[in-house]
Amino acid sequence: DEPTGALDSETSTQVMALLREIAKDKLVIMVTHNAELAAEYSTRIIRLLDGAVTGDTDPYDAAAEETPRSPARSGSLSMSFATALSLSLNNLMTKKART
Repeated sequence: DEPTGALDSETSTQVMALLREIAKDKLVIMVTHNAELAAEYSTRIIRLLDGAVTGDTDPYDAAAEETPRSPARSGSLSMSFATALSLSLNNLMTKKART
């Protein structure tokens, strides 16, 4: 959220360049009021006003969506009961330690 809000122009540019590098491998979602900075460094800009989407510069067009997709994974997408139980207990113990 506003990673460049309290920074000078030079440092803002450095932060944005770093975020662009990170975005090559990871999804980066950033909130900013600086439209120029967003336009220069973003691949997609979604504009909001009072919680409603007012604009979207989706970089993908209909032709790109027609490309063949890789076959779906045939393996199970859910975790085992033992794994779910273990993660749940670990989460409970972590939260208990915080209180």
